Amino acid sequence: MKRVFSAIELSENVRSSVEDYSGNLARRFPQVPAKWSRTGKLHLTLRFFGNVEEAGLEAITDAHKALAAAFSPFRLSIEGTGVFPNLRRPRVLWLGVSGAETLGSFRSGVDEELAAAGIEPEEREFRPHLTIARLKGGPGAGSLAKHHLSQDFEPVDLNVARIVIFESVLKPTGSKYTVLETAEFLK
Repeated sequence: MKRVFSAIELSENVRSSVEDYSGNLARRFPQVPAKWSRTGKLHLTLRFFGNVEEAGLEAITDAHKALAAAFSPFRLSIEGTGVFPNLRRPRVLWLGVSGAETLGSFRSGVDEELAAAGIEPEEREFRPHLTIARLKGGPGAGSLAKHHLSQDFEPVDLNVARIVIFESVLKPTGSKYTVLETAEFLK
């Protein structure tokens, strides 16, 4: 069994912009207990599948590849700031994604393909975002979240030409991601 998710890898210019932005926040609020996302592991999650048997992994890969063949590469923009679940109880700081209509269509198509294979769609609404930090509460978390929301993250474009199926192995030092398959946009 493998713990699996599908995602879009980020370009170096996106990673660099996110790293600069996150680093500035972390330096400004060093007292806030937060786990900052390592930019080398940052990705835009399409769907998290959890623990999957080999047959399920094959269905996931086949669905992504079949659908990707019908899509053309497209462009997204990383922009905007937000928090989950809300400003009163900020737990996650994130950066937004605009121009995600094609991504949403792809995700819906994958869900439909997988439903035919017996893999149920995720119940949560698809809200594409980049998680930049997980807050552990405590003093200053609200101030950090308010500051984050008041900032303008300079938009940075991301060209999307493929989706990657990753395995995520949980380790004491954090998750380790391994590429299992790729699905290229071919149209």
